Amino acid sequence: MGFGLQPAVVIVLAVVLTVGAGSTFDYSLGASAPSAVGAVCDDANPCTFDVFVDPNCLNVPLPEGEACDDGLFCNGEDTCRSGNCEHSGNPCLDGDGDSDCSNACDENKDNCSKKAAAGDPCIDDGDVCTDDICDDAGVCLHIFDADNDALCFGPSTTTTLPVFAGCPEFPLASCLQAAVGQFQLRDRSGGARDALKWKWRKGEAASAECLGDPLSATGYALCLYDWVADVPYLRLELRLPAGQPWRAAGRGFKYADKRAAAGGVRGMRVVSGGDGRSNASVVATGINLALPGAVDESRYFAQDPELTIQLINSEGWCWDSRFDFSYRNKPSQFKAKYP
Repeated sequence: MGFGLQPAVVIVLAVVLTVGAGSTFDYSLGASAPSAVGAVCDDANPCTFDVFVDPNCLNVPLPEGEACDDGLFCNGEDTCRSGNCEHSGNPCLDGDGDSDCSNACDENKDNCSKKAAAGDPCIDDGDVCTDDICDDAGVCLHIFDADNDALCFGPSTTTTLPVFAGCPEFPLASCLQAAVGQFQLRDRSGGARDALKWKWRKGEAASAECLGDPLSATGYALCLYDWVADVPYLRLELRLPAGQPWRAAGRGFKYADKRAAAGGVRGMRVVSGGDGRSNASVVATGINLALPGAVDESRYFAQDPELTIQLINSEGWCWDSRFDFSYRNKPSQFKAKYP
């Protein structure tokens, strides 16, 4: 009797040769595969056609673009590429900047109905100087973090804007003055309850040009100088770069970040106006607020003869308050105001 191959084997070889030559794969051929196909030859890869041709197992890659299924929803659509099941990525990212926070992927329900937890990572804005995280309202925040890179300060590194130098060594002269000034500081062990509040009210006339544009270009810094024997020393600096989370508000601008990521600053406001109508304020709290510590065991600031606090911006303007009297100056707390 002449030598010959069984029909099923002939079909299998035809499949192997056809796929190997780069031709179109015909699934109908798989129906004639030998009964030995299965656990013996299964490589657990949905992008291969597994057959047994005595004495070997053959795992033939399926054509490019064929559908596959890894059983997961949150890694996206599955297609075969070079014999591997590849995935299109999170199907719940639609690029609106917050969809992955308010409509996060739910693997259990195979949909995008889940709300991301506060602090979860979200869509990367491509800026090395921001941390991209969800807040507890389902919004993707891009928060400036100077620790991300040595170049991070002031406007984001994706722009060509100049870097804001921050507080000078000594207080600036010829700043705007205000009729009312208030300053409070609380320094507790652990840092979570630390707090700072500064208010500058009923100030000299300040035009909109003085405020600049912190939405995209103007950086701000709060500078605190403690005087010792008539010499000012820079004891605290809080820098706020341009960009998020600044927003326009009335006659000025408002900075609001409940995470207090930039030096502990939760809020800041600058308001333009005529004489007696301009205002400014800063609030900072929590563990990101790096307070200078008490000058000695009996008081927080030397205040000899005064404590100077200035808000400055990269446009060259400054808002000045000077406290030559305090109604509380203890190692963990300071309060002062005028008039």
